[in-house]
Amino acid sequence: DTCAQALLEALPLLQDDAAAGQVVDALVTHAVAAPQAQAVPCRVEHVAALCRAREKLGKDDALSLHQATLATADGGKLCFGGYVPAFNDFVKGDLRGASSMRARNACEMVARGAGLGDADVNQALIEGRFPHALLDALKMPERLNDEAFAQNALYALRCLLEGGQTVDVAFDAARVVRAVAAAHPQNTYIGETARAVSTLIEEAQAGGPGARVAARLAALKAIHAAAADWTCALSDEGGDPYYYNGATKQSAWAQPAEHAALVAELDDLGDLMELCAGQVDPANCGALAACLSTHARDAVVSSRLAKVLEAVGRDDAVADLLCDVCGLEHLILGLEKASAPDHVLHVVALLDRVASLEKMRARLGTKQYITILNQVCLDHMGRGPIVEHVISIFGKLCTEEGAVAIQMEANVPYTLKWALQTHSAAKRLCEKCVLNASRLVAGNDDARTGYVCEQVTPELVASLETHNGDADFVVAVLKCFGAFSLHDPSILAMVSHGVTEKVVSATERHGDHAQLLRTAVELFGNLGAAEDDDLDARCTALLLEGGAVDAIGSILDSCRARIDGDALALIGACFDALYNLANDTNAAAAVVEGGLCEACVHCARVYDACDALVVQGVKLIGVLTYDSNAVQRLSRCGAAAVLADALRSRADDHDFVYDAILGLANLVTLDENAAAFRHDTKRLDALGDVLEAHGDDEDIATFALKALVRLAADDGISKAIAELVGKVARAAPDLAEKPQTLAFELIAHLAYVPENRVALVAQGGVRALLLALEGPSTASVLERALKTLDVLVAADVEYASVVLELNGRAAVERHVHETTRSVADMARRALETIDAVVGHQPRGQRAALRGLGMASGNNSRRASDVEPAGDPLGRYRAMLVAGSPFKEWAAGKSSARKIALAGDFTSLVTLSGGKVKTRLALNSLLRCDLGRGAAHAKKKMLSSTKVPGGKADACFVIKGLAENDVLCGECNSRADAVALKDALNA
Repeated sequence: DTCAQALLEALPLLQDDAAAGQVVDALVTHAVAAPQAQAVPCRVEHVAALCRAREKLGKDDALSLHQATLATADGGKLCFGGYVPAFNDFVKGDLRGASSMRARNACEMVARGAGLGDADVNQALIEGRFPHALLDALKMPERLNDEAFAQNALYALRCLLEGGQTVDVAFDAARVVRAVAAAHPQNTYIGETARAVSTLIEEAQAGGPGARVAARLAALKAIHAAAADWTCALSDEGGDPYYYNGATKQSAWAQPAEHAALVAELDDLGDLMELCAGQVDPANCGALAACLSTHARDAVVSSRLAKVLEAVGRDDAVADLLCDVCGLEHLILGLEKASAPDHVLHVVALLDRVASLEKMRARLGTKQYITILNQVCLDHMGRGPIVEHVISIFGKLCTEEGAVAIQMEANVPYTLKWALQTHSAAKRLCEKCVLNASRLVAGNDDARTGYVCEQVTPELVASLETHNGDADFVVAVLKCFGAFSLHDPSILAMVSHGVTEKVVSATERHGDHAQLLRTAVELFGNLGAAEDDDLDARCTALLLEGGAVDAIGSILDSCRARIDGDALALIGACFDALYNLANDTNAAAAVVEGGLCEACVHCARVYDACDALVVQGVKLIGVLTYDSNAVQRLSRCGAAAVLADALRSRADDHDFVYDAILGLANLVTLDENAAAFRHDTKRLDALGDVLEAHGDDEDIATFALKALVRLAADDGISKAIAELVGKVARAAPDLAEKPQTLAFELIAHLAYVPENRVALVAQGGVRALLLALEGPSTASVLERALKTLDVLVAADVEYASVVLELNGRAAVERHVHETTRSVADMARRALETIDAVVGHQPRGQRAALRGLGMASGNNSRRASDVEPAGDPLGRYRAMLVAGSPFKEWAAGKSSARKIALAGDFTSLVTLSGGKVKTRLALNSLLRCDLGRGAAHAKKKMLSSTKVPGGKADACFVIKGLAENDVLCGECNSRADAVALKDALNA
């Protein structure tokens, strides 16, 4: 106990926040563990220090230590007596706060104070408006249903109401208390206490201001009835007031007695309302509604009504109910010729309070009312409170498109301009102007955006300088500029008025405000993304001049020093902004000079687990690779490896693939980037996967093939690329003209390297060329295919034989008489090469395969069989060793299998789940034919007739030496069936 109290005594003396926070934590922990020995705040300094810990250090539980203080009347006076106003504010805030635990704690402290029975403590609680705070809290469902909170609240109210002091409570207090009882029907204490409190409230209200107001409002009905037909108007000649009776058509210069009585009664009510604001039941305001319906345009009466209604509606809940009783929007009609500022202020203050209600937006958002309010604002431009309320009303009405159109027609943007100029130092008023301007352009109407931007941009730029110290205000302005930036001419208007410099200054001043920094960076990105190229160049030049790229670089550096969600999001925003700017040559140069290439690659590498950030970084790298200096800087920091690795894990993301493959295609123009693929050939597989998955996108296919063509110039990488030709060959027939031409160019590049030719044939490179010759292809594609075929044929007799076996000569001959001369010439040249090579053929592919026992006949190796220089399995290695999926047919039924060569190359096997289902010795097989066999026939239901099974053009039959069907199968396609036949018959 002594130690805890000593710590509390030291707390007010501590200057170090960290030490003070530790002391408070220790005191709270000790109080929970040993409540009988806790420290007791007994001096003003203690209370002030604990409130400071709550406010400055976020120690929300610090006030719980005052529970012990409230054990005595002196402690109650110390806490609630106003010596430390922040204490009362915190307690009342906790009553309605988000934390149920702190709400219970606050309510218990109020109950303890009221339960002391001390007149001074009770008076302090009443003057602190704690009865109102308790009743307001009980209107919240979570407090109403909290049994402990409800018990303490009713106990405190009963103690205060029975204490002998006058307690003013809201008109609906008794109803709130009855609702508490209804919510806890099983709790006898709550029921009894609620009944006692309800009785006390009704007694307190019986002779109070609320009751007096109710009586005066009832009497107002008769007074209004007598004066209902008399209204005051202004003469057309001199504007002098006169009075007109609508029923008798009588007019008079002198004020009739009935009208004077109505005005006098409203004056008295106005004074009375000031004494009991919040205690008036809107249900009793029927007489005020009647007055408003008959005298809305009567400036004398409506000004009094405005004062009365504004006082009644100062409580938001009451104002809501008041809207149902009175046509508050009609108060606007009285402003048309009103010159009294107080009258105008009462009206706009009340309407501002209710304008956010859905039921009022439609009533207020008419052309007539908006036009009147706008003119009132201009007429009273020198009076800040009036202007602020009117602009606030406009902002709340902007949720409806119709109201926005009306505001544009009434020229509200012009009003905003003058308000910002006239009240540039009034931050809250400027904030409302910013909000209104943002909402006016929310519909993406270019003409509307352009006009609003034209009117308010100079003033908003000036306000950024005036209120630069308020981060929230700066964010609001930047968001408004962001909405403007969707319109190209508005972008030029903003940067021409010096937005860039002001935003850069704000980022320097608020370097620790994540939202401001992100909003600023996003704005820079928008300002650098004009659709018109000439306009974009002008705007980007101004952005560079204003220091936008340098500011983004500084923000990026600060983010890289920490790893959290805000930092990662901000880094991504920086990448997006730089992407928009770097399309410009000068901006790209600034990015390079600022060292941002290295920063981008570093972030994409280090934060590779953050998909969104990697996507944004790769996008930026892609656009930077259009700049030669950037390519050199990116190459030195390993950008090619980063792009290739990212591509391997995100090949399904179309947009990402586009950006990554674009960057790679540009980076590999430098030889040093080939090292990334030489050290890890799996990165090449990613390029092949991209081609297969996104071959239908001409740009992606073009970039992927460009990268492969450039990398193929490296002999070490060329061999690995040759193993990918299968993917290129499969994609080639469906590619657009440009990427298809590049595909054949790649095959031609690879064909010049002797070690690649076996893979080119085995992977289907020749077949892809012949398909291009057989199908409808453009002249450029035909010429490239013929040229590539010529290279392959000239390379070796074996490949010439393959071309002939695939009926390649006929495919070439088709183009000898092409109308395009270059194609015809190339076709004749290819035929000459085929004839020249085949005429000197020493031996065929079949002889090479027979050396491994893969052809029919004797399985033994003969001395006369010369070992082939290349791969003995040749172009069929991948298919025969890895296996080819097919369906094995037996008795009219099919089973999914894989067909392959056994590991010892002596037999053909079919596999299912890795297990051998059928084994056929190669020396027992005669040949493989296309078409159906006996096992493909299946019995037709309810008939003895058999029908053929499987797709006819994909079926095959393997024959034994006795011409019998040894195996019947079905490939996935005709092309696969032909390839299998050729492999087995070779």
